[in-house]
Amino acid sequence: MTPRLEAQRIVAKYGTRDPFTLADYMDVPVLTVDPSASIDGAFVRDSGWCYIGLREGLSPPHKRMVLAHELGHLVCHTGINYFFVLEHTFFPPGRYEREANEFAAEYLIPDEALSIHSDIRVVAAELGVPVDLFRYKRPPRGGLCCM
Repeated sequence: MTPRLEAQRIVAKYGTRDPFTLADYMDVPVLTVDPSASIDGAFVRDSGWCYIGLREGLSPPHKRMVLAHELGHLVCHTGINYFFVLEHTFFPPGRYEREANEFAAEYLIPDEALSIHSDIRVVAAELGVPVDLFRYKRPPRGGLCCM
């Protein structure tokens, strides 16, 4: 299933576009990671348990995007361990990162938001997401969202 369809399924199932509420509904603890960490977030699956770590000090819009991205790994990449892929396969990890970004965009940006205003910066501010996330949003009829 595509990241867009997974996001639509998750919104329909849980009735929320708030990634913190979704993490609660899915029983996924969201932990704070040291602000000196080299990454903004990480999804860890270990012995059947899932955790998400978010770097301390992220702005609220960036924190929402990073959490939605990490939840995208949980939803779209079941059974895939990023570190295993990186170390023991020839699969490009960039593909999984792109798909997680696409999930985050589809999850956080409803299709109807694209008709709110012609300036994406205004829409991003209203939704509480970074403008860069719109690079991964697909309008309802296909094509990429323009920035």
